[in-house]
Amino acid sequence: MSVRPESVRLLAATGPAPSGNVFDVRVLARTFQGETEQVRVRLGDREVVISDRPTALPPAGPGEAARVHLPPDAVRVYARAVEHAQTATVIAI
Repeated sequence: MSVRPESVRLLAATGPAPSGNVFDVRVLARTFQGETEQVRVRLGDREVVISDRPTALPPAGPGEAARVHLPPDAVRVYARAVEHAQTATVIAI
């Protein structure tokens, strides 16, 4: 699976959210980089980096809960060949 990184959106842990492809995360770190801010989050057993304008990001700090939205049109799912199998395995988060 791949997601265009500029399409990932960090959301507050509560409140309105788009329907579908919204996942709970834990904020690991935030790094201000001038016009953008980089936020590292834990999504399941993976670490994801989100970069956006600081004003567009919710105020969740390290250790706090948040959510990410992966817009369906920005997600690509690829089949992985399985040796000696008739079908492919879909890689999911």
